[in-house]
Amino acid sequence: MAYESDEDRSRDADLVVVADTVVADGTMSLMGFDANAYRVTIGDVEKGDASEGETIRVGSTADNCSDRPYGAGDPMLGRGALRVFLVSEGGQWRTLSPFDGVRQVP
Repeated sequence: MAYESDEDRSRDADLVVVADTVVADGTMSLMGFDANAYRVTIGDVEKGDASEGETIRVGSTADNCSDRPYGAGDPMLGRGALRVFLVSEGGQWRTLSPFDGVRQVP
């Protein structure tokens, strides 16, 4: 599913945060596949139950139908502040989709 706006992404997300810091943290199993995992320090909460300054573990949802699951690169490795749209699955946080879970903050 492709989203047209951040409002649409927010509607389907359980948690929307602006990440101050993103640090690689190995991998985690998402939908039966290994996915990159990160420790995300929350700078601002736009939707959901979390706190500024809290650190959460997030799986970066990959496109497992592709021979390059992260295309040109994992969006969680963007520069500067990131707006991250998350869903809770099996007690873990993961990005909304491989294509619509992360946006650069202007």
